[in-house]
Order: sequence, then C-alpha cells, then structure tokens
Amino acid sequence: MNSTGALALQEVPKKLVVIGGGYIGTELGGAFANLGTELTILEGGPEILPTYEKDMVSLVKRSLKNKNVEIVTKALAKSAEETEDGVKVTYEANGETHTIDADYVLVTVGRRPNTDEIGLEQLGVKVSERGLIEVDNKVGQIFQMYLRLAISFLVFHLHIKQVMKQKLLQKQLLAKKWKTIILYFQLSYLVIQNLHLLV
Repeated sequence: MNSTGALALQEVPKKLVVIGGGYIGTELGGAFANLGTELTILEGGPEILPTYEKDMVSLVKRSLKNKNVEIVTKALAKSAEETEDGVKVTYEANGETHTIDADYVLVTVGRRPNTDEIGLEQLGVKVSERGLIEVDNKVGQIFQMYLRLAISFLVFHLHIKQVMKQKLLQKQLLAKKWKTIILYFQLSYLVIQNLHLLV
C-alpha cells in the first residue's frame, strides 16, 4: 500500500514494514509505532532522512529506537508476497537475503505528483517529465525553509521531551532552557513573518 492507503486503514497493524526511509515513510511509520505497531523501516541508502542534517536525523533515530523500531539501511527490497495472515517481504542487506512477516507493507518510494489532466498546460504552468511543477530557485529556497523549519520544530520537541524524561536538567538550567525555547519560537515566528521579503 502507499501513504494514501495507510491513512485509510481501519485498524492499527501489529506489524508493519515500511520501504523507504524518507520523511513520508519515517513520519507515517513513527505514527504507527506510537500506536504500538512493531515497525521495520527498510532504507536503500546509508541513512534515513538523507536530505536532512545529521544532528536532526540522530534525534529522530533515537526516538524511533526508543519505540523498538528496527531501521535497516542499505537494504534492497526484492519482493512482497501475500500470505494468509498478511504479507512476507524479502529484502537484501549486506549481501544476505532476509524475510519479514507483517500485516502490511507500506511503500513510500517512487511517489509521483498527481498533476496530469488538471489544466496546468492551459494555464501556462511548466511541468517536468515526472509531473513536478517547475519553480525558480527563490521559490525552492522558501519551500526548503518552511520544510526545514517544520523538521526543526519536530526535532526540537523530541529533544526537549527526551531531556525532560531523563531529568537531566536542574531547576536553574531548566529556566535557562525555557528562555532559549521562547527565543527560538520568537525567531522562527520572525522568519515566517518576513518570508515575503525573499520573493
């Protein structure tokens, strides 16, 4: 199933395999892990969330591992076969072939924009061969800024949650941390309010 099918599930899977460790697979997989699903993420590259900073990725990975999520990198999915109880996924990693039994398999690689036959050509909108709307560098920079800001909020939340859980800060340090938090949100709000100046 794809991400649309995952959002339409009427039950919480006991076991789920996610093929693709990008932001869609990691986000949806993490949501199911929060609900108690036993999750395995298969990523073809050397790291999940490959386009993000290592510090951010390490915090996300730590959060996933705390939920007993198994992350397999440099993994090539070979096949998925339906079984009586669900699906059997076969993949290759480190030169060895492995299989996983799960209730569902979520494929989050190779998604294509649904921009066909919606009148973009009549409007003069340029579309690439993959169906992506072409934009200039400035629009791309603004989009990247929004995306990185969203990821930063998520990672920052995970970091604070972890620190509070482990009780590593004393009251004095905690007070300084909250001042930093308030400053962070003030700066983020200022960036959002002035995005129009970049256009």
